[in-house]
Amino acid sequence: MSAFPIEAVIKRVRELPAMPEMIGQLLERIDDPAADIGRIAKQVGCDQGLAVRVLRVANSSFFGLSGQIGSIKDAVRLLGTNNLRSLVLAAGLIRHLRAPEGAGFDYRAFWRHGLGTALCAQALARQARKEVEAAFTAGLLHDIGGLGLAMCCAEGYQKVTAASRERDCPRDEAERAVLGFDHSVVGYELARQWRFPPGIQAAIRSHHDPENPPHHALTDLLHVADALFPAGAVA
Repeated sequence: MSAFPIEAVIKRVRELPAMPEMIGQLLERIDDPAADIGRIAKQVGCDQGLAVRVLRVANSSFFGLSGQIGSIKDAVRLLGTNNLRSLVLAAGLIRHLRAPEGAGFDYRAFWRHGLGTALCAQALARQARKEVEAAFTAGLLHDIGGLGLAMCCAEGYQKVTAASRERDCPRDEAERAVLGFDHSVVGYELARQWRFPPGIQAAIRSHHDPENPPHHALTDLLHVADALFPAGAVA
């Protein structure tokens, strides 16, 4: 029997607090048809941490304008409201879930892999004429279960990290070997708790195993995007 039973981890996940009110308010502003870019940028700028994140993403190599975006308003215009919405959601939730320092969670690698996967998934969805915005969101948050594991099961997360290095194997493989389950199970529980759309829930749950139910068209897109931009890839 695993020393880290899935039932105990899921119980801790369910005890996590709800989404921050500020994030909900900003998402409402972004979704408001009457809200212009200036008003949205002003509200983003009220949160220093979020403003820095938005500027970093806009100036990342993914968008080809590294170092050229100097204002929140320009960053919002470049990202577009759909991508900004996903970014605000991800930034708010990830900041809300802080792993213990000793867990060794790599936030920079998480963001880079998430953004790369999101853009790959978005491009694939556009070609396949599927849900482009949902694909971006799913890509950005597909590994949220890893953060959930680091937060709710720090000792297990450390053992997984060590096993992944020692065996030179992917993290999900090390998770199954050490824990008996992987981060997609935890991510699915978080997605359900935060009431993400069913398609995003399904894609997060099965992005390593698209044959595993629940299945949705987004699952295949996310599975391919995750493979096209593996963790550790350089843009």
